[in-house]
Amino acid sequence: MRLVAVSIAALFIAVPAAAAPLPLPAAPSCPLFPETNVWNKPVGRLPLRSNSKKIIRSIGARLPVHADFGSGLWDGGPIGIPITVVDSSQAASPVNFQYDDESDPGPYPIPDNVAIEGGAGSDGDRHAIIVDSDSCTLFELFALRKSPWRAGSGAIWDLASNALRPAGWTSADAAGLPILPGLVRYEEVAAGHINHAIRFTVSRSRRHYVYPARHFASDLSSKSLPPMGLRLRLRAGYPVAGFPYQARVVRYHVETLRRLKYQPTGGFAQFCLADSGPAVSASLLDHERAPKPAFDALRDACRPVIVVADRPPEHVHPGDHLSLDVHVVSDARILFRDIVLSAHLSFGTESRHAWSWSGTLEPDTCVRVGRLEIDVPDPDHPVHRHHSAGDPDSPIALVIDLHLVGGGLDVANRYGTWVVAGPHEH
Repeated sequence: MRLVAVSIAALFIAVPAAAAPLPLPAAPSCPLFPETNVWNKPVGRLPLRSNSKKIIRSIGARLPVHADFGSGLWDGGPIGIPITVVDSSQAASPVNFQYDDESDPGPYPIPDNVAIEGGAGSDGDRHAIIVDSDSCTLFELFALRKSPWRAGSGAIWDLASNALRPAGWTSADAAGLPILPGLVRYEEVAAGHINHAIRFTVSRSRRHYVYPARHFASDLSSKSLPPMGLRLRLRAGYPVAGFPYQARVVRYHVETLRRLKYQPTGGFAQFCLADSGPAVSASLLDHERAPKPAFDALRDACRPVIVVADRPPEHVHPGDHLSLDVHVVSDARILFRDIVLSAHLSFGTESRHAWSWSGTLEPDTCVRVGRLEIDVPDPDHPVHRHHSAGDPDSPIALVIDLHLVGGGLDVANRYGTWVVAGPHEH
């Protein structure tokens, strides 16, 4: 993956409005902080840090990404940072803190069966994330143990507020930030979009923090090391054929932010440095460090030029009309002449050329080159049913292939939707 570091001082430069993150299913009335919160702001238009390349090299640009969550067990314990939701009926308990001078005193509504990172027998960070669904209050604890309740540190957050911790204070994370808003959750992947920065960790950080962080966790002073609170974004343009659903969600997230970009600084997907840990720790490998398809999507997101279309719906019906804008995005600093972009549709046994564009691609630009107008065909037509004889009700994939060539470029992208026979459901 090719990452770039962005300037945090310019965090409030005007950027396109971000959508609010999805609420927790067990606390649907509680926001995960306001839409204006720093976790929920795109960073595509922020200026590039002057020492971005040095910081990325110090993190380890070619190192594998270590999983921070997933399904199943690792070393006998559950993977990931779990979330416990309680209501006002949960009794609150005092907690004894190791770092009591930088912890919120509480009390904390900790149920006896509270979910702890790594499981009850873990000797790791043992984070506990608790949300009160009635008061919309977030309680986070580091190194939580019971009998009586004790922890390394603790922080309490109003989920409807943008308030930060006092300068110099830690939280349950070393950066003094909340953990919950940076986690990637199942319901976000299922919905198809991630509307916030993603928490990540590194093995070595700098003795410094930048907004919105409030705390550092290192004795190292080199300016080549990342400070706590650092934002990273990915540079990309990548082929996507064959990716399963989870990888497509990552891809759509990247493409959407990419098109919102655009200033001559590069980058689009956002990450926020929150703690010390494996470099770089995120959610794109399984527990055995085998790459998931989403990792391939981000690994391949290094090409300077991409071609992007609007995302079609997951399902369509015969007679529907799709109108999809097509953009070409370039981070390259050179002019590309005589390029040709073509679109082909495949449906059942039929394949045809649908649209084309030719022209010049300016340096460092995002340009809308046209619109695909598609009338969804009827899957009951005999020519489309050849492949699925015996199952006349099965949906058929409508596939859109985009291919850009010329000027030394060879860039592809693929989109698809399922054509479902029969009328729309109401």
